[in-house]
Amino acid sequence: MRLIEVPAKTGYVWFRQGIWLFRRNPFAFLTVFFAYLFVMWTCPRMSGFCGGRPRH
Repeated sequence: MRLIEVPAKTGYVWFRQGIWLFRRNPFAFLTVFFAYLFVMWTCPRMSGFCGGRPRH
């Protein structure tokens, strides 16, 4: 894997674009965030379905 060196301003622009996208449609980002939290919360409770050792 080769790293590409970019100026520091590129990271700042990337961050600002992310903030702009969130301000444009915050409901979509919050929906994705809470869906991820829900999946991460339910997966350990369904250990047989999502893998892991079964509970006794």
